[in-house]
Amino acid sequence: MSHLYEVTTSTGSNTIINATDSQDAKKKVCKQLGFNPMDPWAGTSSMKAHRINVDYLEVNYRPSDVEEVLQQYKGKDVVIYDDHHGTAIRIKKAAVATLQHYIDDYSSIIVLV
Repeated sequence: MSHLYEVTTSTGSNTIINATDSQDAKKKVCKQLGFNPMDPWAGTSSMKAHRINVDYLEVNYRPSDVEEVLQQYKGKDVVIYDDHHGTAIRIKKAAVATLQHYIDDYSSIIVLV
């Protein structure tokens, strides 16, 4: 079973990725960034991975009235997830305009609890 993980690299950049465990998440981020997972400075040992709370509400998104649906997420911490590519972004205290900006490229809204 896979979960969403937020992986922080040694440079402080964050990536949210779908993985089976934290080690798998780090390896996938290494692959995305073109790093060797065994590299002591940029590989998996230099990264931190935290599972995003599994207690979330997921909404498969394609409503007819965009703004009305997005209002319920205003001010919440959300992750917008692209099921097809397995990528996501985290938006803290989301604004409707921010959500609208990203929603065309991503397929699900996950509200963190």
